[in-house]
Amino acid sequence: MDTLILKNEIVKTIIHNLDSSGSVKFDNNSTYIKLTHLIFKTKNEITTTEFKNKIKNDRINIKLGGVSEYIDLSLCCELDQPIKLENNTITIKIPFDYTFEYIIIGKLCTQHCLIFYVELDDKLYFEQISVVVEHRNIINHDELVRIQNLNIEKCIQQFQTCEIKPDQNKMEITERLYFNFPTKGYFIECDNINNISNVKFNIYDTERFNYDKIMLDLFAFKISKSLMFISFTNKNNYKECTVESYIGSLNQSMINNMSMTIKFDTQMSSLIKIHSININIQRYMYYMIGNVFAD
Repeated sequence: MDTLILKNEIVKTIIHNLDSSGSVKFDNNSTYIKLTHLIFKTKNEITTTEFKNKIKNDRINIKLGGVSEYIDLSLCCELDQPIKLENNTITIKIPFDYTFEYIIIGKLCTQHCLIFYVELDDKLYFEQISVVVEHRNIINHDELVRIQNLNIEKCIQQFQTCEIKPDQNKMEITERLYFNFPTKGYFIECDNINNISNVKFNIYDTERFNYDKIMLDLFAFKISKSLMFISFTNKNNYKECTVESYIGSLNQSMINNMSMTIKFDTQMSSLIKIHSININIQRYMYYMIGNVFAD
């Protein structure tokens, strides 16, 4: 645990071990909390590639006030590459900086406090799972009272995911998308994004974009070998958690017929995921929390 005393607050970084169900609950003893990293400890030595294969179907669940926010672990690994600390330990970064940024946990009653889950297909594979959390406590009484009495709205970003199972007899897939809320773009995740030869996105019968390899090189942002980002704002701004970064975005809640077609150079052999990054407004009122836009 690291402790830093600033002018008006105390900052502590604490490692919390998840229980046997893969969860940990945070009460309202802190003013703010930020979840920064996940640490996975295995019984045997593991490589980064083996770890990615193990968690490709798993996700984290951040439950606030009865509302769950899901983020795929495979997406976390590709957005920020896993850090191997020891032979049997893997650490991955939680994209909290540009999703929630922080949770004002001190404003919430017990029923609305945060519960953090790691949902795994094989819970017995990992010896211990821990989450690294930054706790901030306001020590100025007047400032703490002011925060408690405020009704606060803040911008957050959410992920929605569509999974497409591979068909080894095909080199092209078309999938209808059932996403909600305004989005600034889509992430496409697969074993090798360089194997993608064309991406087409349709709204009803109208073609929104149709990118071949040259256009993908020009307008898609390749984040890793397995992940690319196609932006509706023509900017690589998925880490900007602001209303302004959604100028030019697509309001998916107003559309009930969206589809994406992806062509490959060779036959598909692995799971394909499409992740939508969306905007929402998180509202704190009367010791409760909720989102302005709901499914």
